[in-house]
Amino acid sequence: HLHWHQGRLDAAAGHYARALTLDPRLDEARVGVARIAAACGDLWTAVHELEQAARSPEHLGELALLQRALGWDEEATESLARAERL
Repeated sequence: HLHWHQGRLDAAAGHYARALTLDPRLDEARVGVARIAAACGDLWTAVHELEQAARSPEHLGELALLQRALGWDEEATESLARAERL
């Protein structure tokens, strides 16, 4: 996460991609990819990645924000409901 926090998105994206190549189940790496995609304006990719990785209330909240930004209100409501159940 160091590259992400330093604003070095290309370096962070490379590290997250390598991590996912080694283990596609690494949710934190997938969340990192989603955050970079969102920061670059690629909300579709961000939502896709978060849908696969969102297992905590924080990540589900991020997913809901992106879904609302895309106008997907029903999906956002469901993501928030899932967060509340955790």
